[in-house]
Amino acid sequence: MMSFSIVSVSFKEDNKWRLSDGQNSLYVTMADNEFLDRVNRNLERFAKGDILKAETRISQWQTTEGLKTEYTILRVIEHRPGVPQIHLPI
Repeated sequence: MMSFSIVSVSFKEDNKWRLSDGQNSLYVTMADNEFLDRVNRNLERFAKGDILKAETRISQWQTTEGLKTEYTILRVIEHRPGVPQIHLPI
């Protein structure tokens, strides 16, 4: 299980979502069809910095160019809003 913050989402089928694991920006395949159905029915709304807690598959393999890693979200367990930034007058 991993948590990601949302950087950008793609509503085109088969496009990857751009998420952050807290250190790196990653392109992730969203394979949770139930979650995608809720997105398509406007039951899920997003803002930059929202957090997805998800069951995630990580695949790694060696190529002639080096090590490759692929992330796939199998099931979104929780979607929670990010913490809003507060701007203080200085």
